[in-house]
Amino acid sequence: MDWSSVESHWDHYRAHVKARWTKLSPAHLDAVAGDRARLAQTIQELYGISPAEVEKQIRYFEERH
Repeated sequence: MDWSSVESHWDHYRAHVKARWTKLSPAHLDAVAGDRARLAQTIQELYGISPAEVEKQIRYFEERH
């Protein structure tokens, strides 16, 4: 999947993102607004994981959707 698809259809994908990363609040999802880098940064901060692990998780998410 090309991330630009997620960005342009954020209203659809935000529910999938929320299901995967449950610590994301509606305010976080509004702030992310489909921006991959912002999503990665927010996940890293909320979950306290490394940038490499965040990238791995997002890539897996992309493959599944």
